[in-house]
Amino acid sequence: MFRRDAAKTLAPFIERYRKTAYRPIVSEGHGAADSSRFNGAPFLIDSEVWPECSLCAKPMPMFLQLNLSALPADASTFGDGVLQLFYCAADHDFSLTEDWAAFDHKTKLARVIPNNVPGAIALPRDVGLQAKAREIVGWTPFLEAPNSEEARLYGLQTLWDRGDP
Repeated sequence: MFRRDAAKTLAPFIERYRKTAYRPIVSEGHGAADSSRFNGAPFLIDSEVWPECSLCAKPMPMFLQLNLSALPADASTFGDGVLQLFYCAADHDFSLTEDWAAFDHKTKLARVIPNNVPGAIALPRDVGLQAKAREIVGWTPFLEAPNSEEARLYGLQTLWDRGDP
């Protein structure tokens, strides 16, 4: 049975464990070579080639690039450099193989390029993804309640009553 006063009961818990999260403010375009952005061309180290999928050998789209030194001060616990996330957008059939895993290196790449490494923004490539580059120009803070996994870590016990089948 659903408790109608659940929000009231949970309010002190949520107040105690809520934290500041950040929503990106974006504008069209790439911005500087090492700026934070969604999609588009990545910052590459001098003489580096665009990362490719090891299954299909096609260049992988860059989904996110974050200049870690440009994050809000209370969110920059990751160090310095440029964090990049690439993921192959090709239609791979993983049903017959064990080629896909959450943290494998075959169809995805997550890396941090250290600060002050010589490089430049890559020349645009056809990566099979029709998404425009969006530079992250700022961050809007907001308060976020703990999700269910965090709530368990903080000691909240939940019982999911789905009712009768």
